[in-house]
Amino acid sequence: MRRVLRLLALGLFLAAPSLSHAQSAWGIGPLMQSLAGVKAASAKFTETKTMAVLKTPLETSGTLRYVAPDYLRKTVLTPSPQDFVLQNGAVTLTTGGKTQQFNLSQAPPLAGLVEGVRATLAGDLPTLQRYYTIALSGDAESWQILLHPRDAGLSRFLSWLSIRGRDNRVTEIDTGGAGGALTRMSVDETIDHGP
Repeated sequence: MRRVLRLLALGLFLAAPSLSHAQSAWGIGPLMQSLAGVKAASAKFTETKTMAVLKTPLETSGTLRYVAPDYLRKTVLTPSPQDFVLQNGAVTLTTGGKTQQFNLSQAPPLAGLVEGVRATLAGDLPTLQRYYTIALSGDAESWQILLHPRDAGLSRFLSWLSIRGRDNRVTEIDTGGAGGALTRMSVDETIDHGP
């Protein structure tokens, strides 16, 4: 019996380095690969904005849609309808029955914010690194990416962007802006697995 226990202990000891290697192999690269594997997703969201100019926080809710690699749609349903669509770098914004269209290159601060979210969803690490310094914490089951703008122009508009998730799903997107503005978005995401 002792011999069996020794062999079992030796086997566990020899297996331990490979187990610890598997755990330590998780990081920004594997997370980006996992996110890149999601080709389409839909979600419901609730968002709370706190700003110095608002007496009470502004709460909105609606739906989100993502199709890899560069289609994003945010539809606000309450309190007043608004629709933001990004496709191939072009933005269509509909508010109060009026529609505006422009290219993200015409609005660099908005481009930086949108690319922080889009590049994360797409697992596009080079684009994310172009706009932000990246700090990853947690593990595959519960992670947070904290992004700080590299560009001085973007940092005047956005202090930081935090994206939280579980596995390859995003659960929360928070932003800190100028003058202490804070936006917290809770995301209930469903990944589309296709036909």
